[in-house]
Formats: sequence, C-alpha cells, structure tokens
Amino acid sequence: MVVVGPSGKEVFLELRRKKLEEEKRKGGESASRVLAEMTSQKGDLMPPIAAKKKSKRRDCTARPSTPRSSSPKKSRGTSSVDGATDALSVMFDAQLKINQGIEVSLSSEEAEIISAMRPKTVLYALNEFHARAMVMGLHLNTVLSQLPETSKLVAEIESLQRELAEANNKRQEVLLQLGTMKNERSQLLVERNVLKTRCRDFEKKDEDSQAALERLEEELAAEKRDNDEKAGRIYQLEGYVMSQHEEGFHKALRQAAHYFNFDARDGRFNIDEDVYQGSVMAVEDLPIAGQQKPTVSPED
Repeated sequence: MVVVGPSGKEVFLELRRKKLEEEKRKGGESASRVLAEMTSQKGDLMPPIAAKKKSKRRDCTARPSTPRSSSPKKSRGTSSVDGATDALSVMFDAQLKINQGIEVSLSSEEAEIISAMRPKTVLYALNEFHARAMVMGLHLNTVLSQLPETSKLVAEIESLQRELAEANNKRQEVLLQLGTMKNERSQLLVERNVLKTRCRDFEKKDEDSQAALERLEEELAAEKRDNDEKAGRIYQLEGYVMSQHEEGFHKALRQAAHYFNFDARDGRFNIDEDVYQGSVMAVEDLPIAGQQKPTVSPED
C-alpha cells in the first residue's frame, strides 16, 4: 500500500477513530454533524491552498463548518454533498489505480473513511500524492542516471559468469578426483583387510610352527639325554672291552710261555704292536686299506 505521509492518511485515520468513538458515546448525533466536524478539522490540518486562488474563496474554504438549523437550502446542500459522497464511495473501491503501474490498495474501513470525506479534501490528497510520486520519480531518475554504464555491468556479469563456469568445471574435476580417490581408498581398504587376514593366518601358522619347534626342541633334548646316556654306556663298554682285550692278551701270553717255555715278561711283547708282512709295526701305523690278518712265523 502506498502511504500518503504522516500529515495525510495516518492523521486522518486517527481523527476518524476518535470521532467514531465520540459518536458511539453520544449516540444521538447525526452523521452529517460528524462529517462536518471531521472535514473542518481535516481542513485545519491540511496545508494552505495555492496562492493563485482568490482570498475570498480561500477564506470560504478554510472556514470551519458548523452545524446549523435544518432549512430547505441546507437540505439541498446536504443532498449534493451526499451525492458526491456516493460517487466517491463508488470510485474508491478496495483498490485505486493512478495512471499505469501505480496501485493503491485500501481496506474496507479505509475505503469507507475516504468515501465519507469531502470531494475537495480527497482531490487535495490525490494531488499531494501525485506530487510526491513525481518527486520520487525524479529522484529515482537521478539515482539511475548516477549508476555505472550498463555495458560495463554486462561485461562484468559475463566475466563473473565465465569465472563461475570455470569454478563449476574445476568443482566437477575435483568431485571426479574425489570419487576416484574414494574408489582407490575402498580398494586399498579391501587389500588391507585381505592382508590383515593373511597376516592373521601367518601369525597362526607361526604360532603353530613355534609350538612344533618347541616340541622338536623338547624331543631333541630328550634324544640328547638318551644319546648322552648311551654314549656313557658305550664309553663304559669301550673301557670294559679294552680291559678285557689287555687281560686276554696277557692270558694268551702267559699260556704261550707256559706251553712253549719262554719268558712272558720279555719286553718285546707289546699289546700295541702287530706283525705286518714279516715285520713288527705299531697298530696305528698299519695301513687301513691294506690290513691283513697277521702272519704267524714258523717259530710261533
């Protein structure tokens, strides 16, 4: 809604409300008296009429109207005012169009208030509104004339549009790269899960291998103990065999000395020597590959 100004419609509506309240309190006054008092106060609030009008007519217009006794002449004046009021009520509907493109929307209460006004007051308000609209139009024209050239704005808009398109393209590229990175990340996560599974399998196998190795070490330790025991027994057996070998040698030497009448304590008899190819040699000097059975001399 287009507002006339603080000295126009708002003041008038406030006065109208006050008069309606007074009318409700009094209850016996006529509508013509309320209209006359309202228009007289509106005439006091309105600015003075243009100076080109005659002083006599201005005094007549500005003079506040007072209620008078009913007469045929007054009745005719009242009827003419009522006819003009009816015409205004028909003209001022809920919407009022001024020229083209300017539309004033009024409520039913506002339309009723304006229809009760004097035609001269309505025309003055319309004239003031039109003057203010013209001033606003001139001001807008000045403001628009001070704006930069549209060609530069168009160039800037085109440049901004190109930059926006490039930014959108870059954004699409970034989104594609982001999608690729997401896919690669998903693949890496899958590979990581596979590697984790393999690592768990390897750890399990390693634990099994470690347990098997511990069992083998225990078995080897047991076998080593057995071997040590066996080696001790073998060593004992070797000692026993060597003792029996020496004892047998001495027994054979004593028997031979007894039967063949020679001295068994002769130093030539040595258990560590043997006869090889007609000569006496140490046992460790005998060739291993060419070992033969010791030959017996004819004397023996």
